Amino acid sequence: MEWREAREFMRERSTKNLRARWKRMSRREKGVAVLMTAAMLTFVIPAAGLAVDASMLYGVRARLTMSADAAALAAARSLSNGETLGAQEAAAVDTAQRFFTANFPTGYLYSRNRSIGVAVAETALRTRTVTVDVSVEAPSYFLRYLGSDMTRLRALGQASRRDVNLMVVLDRSGSLSTSGACTPMKNAATAFVRKFANYRDRVGLLTYGGDYRVDFAMQSTPGNFLTGTGGIPDLISRINCNGSTNTAQALWQGYGQLKTINEPGALNVLMLFTDGQPNTLTFDFSAADALRTVARGYTGPAPTLATTAQINDTSRTPCSSTSGKTGWVQYHSSTGRTVGLYRYLATAMPAPNSTLISSKAGCVFNMGSGTTYLYGDMGFMPTQDIYGNNVRDDSYKTLQFITSVGSPDVGKIRINHAATMENAGINATNHVAYRIRNNETAPLGLDAVIYVIGLGGVGAAEDQLLNRIANTELSPVYDATKQEGLYVFAPGTAQLSEAFARIAGEILRIAR
Repeated sequence: MEWREAREFMRERSTKNLRARWKRMSRREKGVAVLMTAAMLTFVIPAAGLAVDASMLYGVRARLTMSADAAALAAARSLSNGETLGAQEAAAVDTAQRFFTANFPTGYLYSRNRSIGVAVAETALRTRTVTVDVSVEAPSYFLRYLGSDMTRLRALGQASRRDVNLMVVLDRSGSLSTSGACTPMKNAATAFVRKFANYRDRVGLLTYGGDYRVDFAMQSTPGNFLTGTGGIPDLISRINCNGSTNTAQALWQGYGQLKTINEPGALNVLMLFTDGQPNTLTFDFSAADALRTVARGYTGPAPTLATTAQINDTSRTPCSSTSGKTGWVQYHSSTGRTVGLYRYLATAMPAPNSTLISSKAGCVFNMGSGTTYLYGDMGFMPTQDIYGNNVRDDSYKTLQFITSVGSPDVGKIRINHAATMENAGINATNHVAYRIRNNETAPLGLDAVIYVIGLGGVGAAEDQLLNRIANTELSPVYDATKQEGLYVFAPGTAQLSEAFARIAGEILRIAR
């Protein structure tokens, strides 16, 4: 009994000792935890504050950078505004300040002391760069207890605008007048031209029907093309829509204007507007020896001026001379005949109605009544127009050839077939665009990008031609190694302004 009591006593005593020991250890551990917690808070609180403040500063800096970039881009675009260089730079500074303020308003996330500096400088040949230098003080929320109250943040935004050499080629054929599109076209074209910069961009104007006229030639040095009598907007307002559609000649002459400037490193642009497929070409029949003369084997009776009934496959021309037979010809949709020969250079603005070449009395094509029968004088259609553009392309538009037994020109291209005349005009226009893309003529290296606006509902045939001209991915002959342009289709006059604006936006986008 005593042994058991002794064991119980010892057990109770041992338990009490353990409990006391645990109490003593617990008190010591609590003291260490307090010390460790106090020590850790010295580092954790600043670290947490740094994380929070860093996140806030990052948000302010990101918004600041985005706002500077947006201001610089908008300012570069606005370098087109103003009729003088000083006015354009002032417009850029004002635009940058307004865009920055709109995107980064005063007091954004409790920031203060915002500043903005805008500079416009010519940084490369015919390239102006807008630099937007902005800074702001952003507040600290936790780090201020460590003595850091505000943090100065800075961002730079830059955008460049490359000056443009732009030749505007406008169709002014009679179909525009018939459809009521002449005035809407002029309004849209005027707004388009005004998007470019006086004294920085070079802009020229060529208008065409069957003939063409360089209304405003490309300037050797950038100057005033916008204002006053004789400025491009004034000239556009005086366009008179008449005549046929000689697109190959107009596009080639427009490219020739860019070649006179000869700036291979510049942004060289052709902008073509048309409302239909080509139906007209300009030939030198004398150089091609195409007249129906006795020397070439045409020995039949010559037709008289009073009638065309005598025209046949062996009749000779009544022309007294084989020289000076250069002009444009077209097919006549109502009669199905090829007609001409017309004057091929408009000397006045507005261009007059189509006029027959003078001093060709005795020839069938100058009968006096205005009705012309070119077949009575010309035996065939030359294979090239006067600019060397091929009218024959068997892989694109097919032509009809002379098969009449007894004709001295069997196997050559028919001149008296309306569809052949139209297809020849399409082939030649397509060849012009090919030659421009491939820099076939001096000066070599003059890359030019072609933009096209097509008006009306001619359909897939016209769309294919205009995509070919612009070298878009929708073209069956698209060449990714060459300058890619843009074709915009306007179904009607209501969409013309939008189409011109889209082309202007694309040109200015590339110019930046």
